[in-house]
Amino acid sequence: MFLTPTVALNIRFLWPTLLAIAVLCGFALRTGSAFVFYGLACPDTCWLVALGAITSLSGSIPKIDPFSFTLPMLAQQGNPQPFVIYQWLAELVFYFASSIFGMPGLLIMAAVVATFAYIALPLRFCIRANAFPLWSILAVSATCAAGNLRSNIRPEIFSSFFIAMWLSIILPTNRSSTDRADSPSWIKIASLTVIMLFWANLHSGFVYGLVLLLIYTVAGIVDDVTSKRSFSGTTKTLGIAFLTSTLITLANPYGLGLWMYLPRLFLTPIVEGIDETMPLSTILSKTERILPIACVIVLCLGAIGWILFRQVKSNEPRPNSFWVNLSVVCLAAASCLFVLRLTSFSAIIMTMVTAAIVGKNGERIWPEKFWNKAVSYFAFELALVLCAAQGVTAVANRTINLSLPEATIDFTPPFDEVGSFIKSYNGGNVLASLPIADMLDLYFGAHRCLFLDTRFDAYPKDLVNEYFLMIQALDNYETLLDKYNIEWAFLTPNVRLGAALEHNPKWSPVIHNNKALIFKRVESIKDQNHVAK
Repeated sequence: MFLTPTVALNIRFLWPTLLAIAVLCGFALRTGSAFVFYGLACPDTCWLVALGAITSLSGSIPKIDPFSFTLPMLAQQGNPQPFVIYQWLAELVFYFASSIFGMPGLLIMAAVVATFAYIALPLRFCIRANAFPLWSILAVSATCAAGNLRSNIRPEIFSSFFIAMWLSIILPTNRSSTDRADSPSWIKIASLTVIMLFWANLHSGFVYGLVLLLIYTVAGIVDDVTSKRSFSGTTKTLGIAFLTSTLITLANPYGLGLWMYLPRLFLTPIVEGIDETMPLSTILSKTERILPIACVIVLCLGAIGWILFRQVKSNEPRPNSFWVNLSVVCLAAASCLFVLRLTSFSAIIMTMVTAAIVGKNGERIWPEKFWNKAVSYFAFELALVLCAAQGVTAVANRTINLSLPEATIDFTPPFDEVGSFIKSYNGGNVLASLPIADMLDLYFGAHRCLFLDTRFDAYPKDLVNEYFLMIQALDNYETLLDKYNIEWAFLTPNVRLGAALEHNPKWSPVIHNNKALIFKRVESIKDQNHVAK
């Protein structure tokens, strides 16, 4: 049985749409389920929600650390540390989402944001750039798969979303050589400025947006100067937007203090053993972690290589924008090779910038009858949202029991033990294993009894080093326990300090099971000092 020419023609024009809907709705479903599996598994989410709750209930952002005793102690000793809650707006969003809609609502909100970041916005741009449909669908799918590995309830999901929005605005798509309008686009300038206003208060990733905007601004200036012409409207738009976007970052609770804190945030020594902070080469054996981003790199560099090969054969001239975009793709690829945490950002950048490179001029490749209508995008993206939500509801509390934090292979949250500790706590400083410290932030509230938690940028390097000396029972750990008046130790069973305190007559076990170890000093430091006097 043979197809008629009309049917064959319809299939030719329909297949990009049908394939995009089928494949990408499947990846939206996958994104929702990924947030169920990974979203609440990171203990960091505990103090993010806790800080959001404190900010909401008090009506103001905390000016001193509500959880640790060490930062107030250092301030009293004349060594104050900057305390900047640089992602306060994201913390409020997480708190309100979880308190109003519960854990499933929080996960659905995050899954929808991620779906737009990894699927909807990149695909929109690929269609606008007139990139080949099959390549676009494969690249967007690989980008989504790479982003799914970062499916934690963390403020970085907002940076992924804003990077996709940002590139949609600043990237030129097949701009012709005669596109030299002198007037800047004030709509684009206003859009970028408003985005940056929210971005700077949601996550420190706003710096990546400014860097991207600076690269394209400088490239536009160089292009215009070398061509000996007046600045084009595009260059003016990018330049003005860079200035306004940079200035609007000062509209935050700390003003210039946010920028002064960023070097501390980005240059904080990384704790050894955390995969997400390591180069890609250190986890080559973990295929499931590197395959998605490897696919993005191969698809993007392969497509650019093919374009270069064709242009060499045809002797077609390459505009300056080609080399700028190629540089951005290479920088994005290099960044995720050196720091695995940047894979989601890098995948979005590589896919969208490559689409701007490989997009064809002339006849539209994507079926215009569908993709040239706003209602079609609305229907498609609504389907993506519903699939992302379904991905959460189909798995949550069926395959995975939701809790904050969620149980993982490495950590079983001791909820009962935390409740018992809070009831029996009668004062004194607490040294806790990091995931338990984060749980105490959420379930104990503004206690100010912890030595530290996983907010490593908040603490000086020496303090972090002393923490690990104590928790690993190394060197003069007993002296450090005395130095900081540690009265309680709340530990996971696998830490060395637990085994050391079991045989230490100065400490008495309160709870000892396969989830947690709790020890209390037999005689408090204050009582010891009183007896000595």
